[in-house]
Amino acid sequence: MDNWVWSLSHCTVDGTLFRTRTSQIRKKTKTDNSCLVGEVRVREDENGPARTAKCYGVIKKLLLHFMYPPPKKHTYKLNKRKLEKLDVPWILVAECLWYEHLGKHETTGLVRITPNGHWQEGCSIHNMCNTLPMNVSFWPEVPFDVHHFGEDGEPLPGAMRKGQYDFRTGLTEVLNVIHM
Repeated sequence: MDNWVWSLSHCTVDGTLFRTRTSQIRKKTKTDNSCLVGEVRVREDENGPARTAKCYGVIKKLLLHFMYPPPKKHTYKLNKRKLEKLDVPWILVAECLWYEHLGKHETTGLVRITPNGHWQEGCSIHNMCNTLPMNVSFWPEVPFDVHHFGEDGEPLPGAMRKGQYDFRTGLTEVLNVIHM
């Protein structure tokens, strides 16, 4: 990348560490720092009023973007202290896979989310200053049900329910959010 945009593997927001998904997998850490909760302004239709909604995302990329190229002497081994002293305006953004809020589960009280295809295409970039300073984990709402597997351990055809984890594709329609 050029000297206007820097690609990062991790960042700290209000004392909380966030990593990209690939960095998380490479480091093999026990805590997951690649998921975030933020706030975003959304509209139901083009002319409708905007409202603030929570957004949930898995970080694909972290980008530090400068308004114009900073002097090289100020960005050598750039850290938080040097970044605060820089006169060049900058913004830290995350490109994410997005999930939307479905509500709370009646029994467990956990927040339920589902993938949001519209946000993936239209606005996958999120300003990290709108991120809540906490790490979260996403977990399939129904990881598995023993009645949906045969004696060989393979899933029975057509046995998957909404919200259940599909072990063949690794996908699920509904996830639970677990605050760490």
